[in-house]
Amino acid sequence: MRIGFIKKFADGMGSGPKVWLYRSIFFFCLLMPIVGLGFFDYVHTYQEMTKDLLAQRKALAYLAATTTQERLDALVNLGISLASRKGVIEGVEKGDWSEAASRLDTVIVEFPMVDRLILYDMNATIRGSMPPRLEIIGQSRTDKEWYPQVKKRWMPYISAVYKRGSDPKINVISVLIPVKAQGVVINSDSSSPQERQKVLGLLQIQFRLAFFSKWLANVDAGLGGFVFIVDQKGQIVYHPKFNSEQKTINFSVVPVVQDLLKGKSGVRVNYNPIEKVTRLAAFEPVKGYGV
Repeated sequence: MRIGFIKKFADGMGSGPKVWLYRSIFFFCLLMPIVGLGFFDYVHTYQEMTKDLLAQRKALAYLAATTTQERLDALVNLGISLASRKGVIEGVEKGDWSEAASRLDTVIVEFPMVDRLILYDMNATIRGSMPPRLEIIGQSRTDKEWYPQVKKRWMPYISAVYKRGSDPKINVISVLIPVKAQGVVINSDSSSPQERQKVLGLLQIQFRLAFFSKWLANVDAGLGGFVFIVDQKGQIVYHPKFNSEQKTINFSVVPVVQDLLKGKSGVRVNYNPIEKVTRLAAFEPVKGYGV
């Protein structure tokens, strides 16, 4: 019956100049539900794919931040272990800084990511180093950004990116660990006033930034994606498109980095004024380190 109705309706349109207009309207009305269903199906599929992509990017950012935290924890634990060596503590207690430094002579061989070790007194004056560098003994480092931070609580601290003083003048980061009297536990959670009175000096361990690039370069970020890390100032620690060891690159003007430095996390379309590109970016702070 429906077919008969349609046939009568089509026949009723007759012929003449307006026949094609009538027929076009008629068939457009027939096709509208099909087109509408196809459009809404496309929108739904697009929304689901977008939701999945956002979730994947957020999960990747969280994974990278968690992994970075674990790596930084490992660097701090290494520093605590070295600063707790009996020979190091005894040498510092006696004021024999050369002896204390000599107890660290195998560290660079055992841990290739370590660039240099420096021993300071409590006033940030250099007293010993490994490898030995006699020309820096007696120099003060109170002007470094890390010294006020360490002096506040005498707890382990990871510095921002900076250029080391010796040639080649490459960018590094440092782990600063207080050297405390024997029997005083060094940890990254708390330090009582009594424990702070037992601080004898400070151990600085410099790490080359290549340490980060070796493992982050292999992170699968999907088609066209990549992971990069900034320090607590917004400076690049690792980025696949920049040589952060040779040049200090400040990303603090990038909107997602600004949010990141405030401890925020999320996923959004971000314009990077330094690279002059717009990307979908997920960001996640590294807990406890401000990077």
